[in-house]
Order: sequence, then structure tokens, then C-alpha cells
Amino acid sequence: MVKMLKICALIILIAISAHGLSYPYWYYGTTTDNNNSRDDAMFIRTVWEDQDFAFQIGRLATARSYHQRVEIALEYERLYSVNFVKDLEHSKLRGETRKLMQGLFSYLPDYYAVEINRAVIGLGTDEMALNDVLCCLNDITVDDIRYEYRRRFGSSMDVDILDDVSGEYEILLGDIIALRRLTWPHEDEIVELITKDFTDATLGTVPDSWFFSRSDYQTIKKASYQFELSDNNGINLSTYFNIKVLYRDDLTEMLRSIASFAEDPAKYYAERLWQALEEGDNARLTRIIVSQAYSQENLEKLNSALEVLADVREVTSWIMQGNPGQGDPFHRYLLQNLLQGNVIETQEYMGSIKFTPQSHPTFIHTREYFRSFLGDLVVFE
Repeated sequence: MVKMLKICALIILIAISAHGLSYPYWYYGTTTDNNNSRDDAMFIRTVWEDQDFAFQIGRLATARSYHQRVEIALEYERLYSVNFVKDLEHSKLRGETRKLMQGLFSYLPDYYAVEINRAVIGLGTDEMALNDVLCCLNDITVDDIRYEYRRRFGSSMDVDILDDVSGEYEILLGDIIALRRLTWPHEDEIVELITKDFTDATLGTVPDSWFFSRSDYQTIKKASYQFELSDNNGINLSTYFNIKVLYRDDLTEMLRSIASFAEDPAKYYAERLWQALEEGDNARLTRIIVSQAYSQENLEKLNSALEVLADVREVTSWIMQGNPGQGDPFHRYLLQNLLQGNVIETQEYMGSIKFTPQSHPTFIHTREYFRSFLGDLVVFE
């Protein structure tokens, strides 16, 4: 019996290997909606050459959950023997809209592996991308990403990262990717120790960063709260890194990100998203939305945090910035609808889009004002 089970397992592994499927074996069959996933995959193939392909796949992406989107990608690969995410490279999608679709239909650890590879391979290092991925791994482990990285690129993620950074930042990243975050058995003593270290720290300095790479986020949150209570200025740890550290470097930015995420994940992502919108950083916009789109609850919390941030900054309209010189309006439209949990239902705004040099507002109102705003930016033919 045991021998028969081993033979069956071997046959399954050989079949998966021969097919070249692009997701780990445990992900297959995670949904019971296989028939609809197959229909969706066939639909994508049917509209592949259509002029409105961007709208069609955008509508599908906003109408499906994370698990359904991944299942669609799997069904597409089963049916047509080609990796769906890679096949999108040859579609009519362009720029950040294509990268957004690739991210939304990706198994999240695989998406993170691609983002890390983009950050470290080639000229220069994208430390912001490394920080965005590695600071806040709550539901996904480094091991998940490491496996996908090795499978996709055939090299060691750890080596590729650490060969591209240096100094104390390298030490911190080395700890983050090598160690697991722990719940300390004597948590109160650890929190007291960290609070004292930061309270006694010389202005502008950063105490030993080991606590931020090895502690679970709840412990970091507790330490931040205790520090806020003990510090005369009433600041928490993320604010300490923001205003008291004189020399802002990659290490400081990573520590601030970890502390901010531990204190309030939704607020952390809202502030990063707001910053990316103001700076026109479309790559970061995509990365943030994809990282949260695996959970509708996370997207709802993020949208609520954005509304709170808008009230605090006295911005009465919603913050979906649209700069024709820096991004595709349809990309921003997709982001807005993903955040608000809407399925795009009309393609009135689609057509042959040409940017015009007219001035545009920094902020636009939610939904009902988007159509008129987009009309100011583009000419429809």
C-alpha cells in the first residue's frame, strides 16, 4: 500500500513537472469554482486580440477575488500550456497597467519574488522596493518567496539581495530573510529593554536594530506604545525614526517602515500610497495595491485609512492623482476601483486615447467625477 502511494505521488510530481505549471503543487484545486475559472480563462483567450482587451481583463480582475484570479491563471496554463502572467507580456497591455494585471493574477509570493529580482538585478538597487516587500511580511513567509525565487530565476534570493547591499542595512536584511519573527517568552522584559534603549539614545542615533528583525509585529507595536508613554515628547517609534534620526538612510527607512506597519498596517499603507500618488510613482502604486489585493478586507481598511488621511490633510476630494505625463489614466482608474471594491461596468471612457497638454487637477473626486476629469486629459475618437 505504501509503495503504491509513493508511486502515485511520483506520477503526480512528474505530471506537474512535464506540464511546466508555474505555481506550487499545494495551490492547485484550492477553489471549487473550477468551471467558472475555466470559462474565464477561455474568455481571456477569446478577447485577447480585441481593441478593448484592457477593459475586458480589467473588468474581470475587479470582479474576481485573489484566489479566483490565481485559479484563472492556472486554468489558462492548463488549457493553453503557457504561463498566463508571462503571456501578458505579449498582449495589448502596456506599462504599469500590464504590470498591475500581472500582479493581480499572480500567486503573491511569486509576485514578491519578481519584485525583489527587479530591485537587485541590473544597474543600481531599488531599496524602496526591497523595503516595501520585506518590511511587512505578515501572512506570507520569507520561505514562500525564497522558494518561488529559486523556481523562477534559478538562483539564491538571499545571495542576490545581500550581494547588492552593504553596511548595517545588509546586516538588517540578512537577519530579516534568514530568521523567523518570534514571540519572546519574556516579552515584557524585552519591551522594557527596547524602550530604555531608545529613551537613552543620543539624539540622531539608531540603537541596535536586532529587535526589529527578530520580533513579531505585536511585540514591536507594544514597544512603540510603551516608548510613546515614556518619552517626554509623546512620540512612538516610527515617529522617532522620522524626526529624530538626523541621517536618513536605507536602514532608517526600513526600520521606520517596520515600526509603522506594526503600529497600524492600514495607516502605513495609506501613507505610502498617498506619497506614491503625489510623487507619480506608478510602480509603487502597483506594488502596494497588489500586496493588499489578496484580501478584500485589507483593501477596505486601506480605503478607509485613505479617507481618514484625506480628512486630516483637509482634502475634500478623493486622492487619485492623475498626471498624464507620468501615468496611464486607465491604470489609475483600475487602482481606484480595486480600492473601493467596485467592478468596472462601462467602457465609455475607452477608445483611442491621446494625451493633451491641458492642465489637470492634483486630486479628483470619487467615481462620479472621474469621467469628466478623464475627458480633460484625453481626446476620444
